[in-house]
Amino acid sequence: MNMCKNFIAFDIGASNGRCVIGKFDGEILSLDILNRFDNGYIRVGDHLHWDILGLFEKVKQSLRKITHEIEGEIASIGVDTWGVDFGLLD
Repeated sequence: MNMCKNFIAFDIGASNGRCVIGKFDGEILSLDILNRFDNGYIRVGDHLHWDILGLFEKVKQSLRKITHEIEGEIASIGVDTWGVDFGLLD
């Protein structure tokens, strides 16, 4: 019986992001970077904004890739973004 717990973290910074898998087998925690991706900007009028739809697609691509990389279930998924930006989600 596989007791490994998988924890998925997305770290989205000012210019790039990454997906990290934390695996805990009950004794040892290991971390592996699964995927890195660019965080580009789009211009709307005179302002630059994160391409939230592009980021969402990259997160979904990473999650699809994870299904081929891990054994066991995903215990949790977390998202961390650069501290001065935010997005309101329904």
